[in-house]
Amino acid sequence: MPGHYDAKAGCRQFGAGFDARARRKRPPGARGGNRIGQERRDEISALRRRGATLTAIACATHVSVTTIQRVLRESGMPMDTRRGRRLTADDLARAAAMAAAGIGTRQIAAELPCSVSTVNRRLRRGRM
Repeated sequence: MPGHYDAKAGCRQFGAGFDARARRKRPPGARGGNRIGQERRDEISALRRRGATLTAIACATHVSVTTIQRVLRESGMPMDTRRGRRLTADDLARAAAMAAAGIGTRQIAAELPCSVSTVNRRLRRGRM
């Protein structure tokens, strides 16, 4: 699956042979603030358009996730995040009905624009 990242496998599945957990060493005398060239920016954008996750792009390009977010934001590419959107009253009513019908939290989260942890939290608090 494009964009899938497995921490145990590192980035081998992306052909980079790079372990995201390993720390890269700078050459002697080098300081932080390395700039990303246009070629690398184009590669990041292309991987994102193909559906790769931010972590997968970080593995493939040897660039941090934070830098990738900045590059994508600067290029005007939409960031697919669920943050910032509140659940509507209709969403909550649907979720409550699904939970009462015995449907699992993962399936409820898949139907609604929220995460599994949000569904669990709302059900625990009795706000669904």
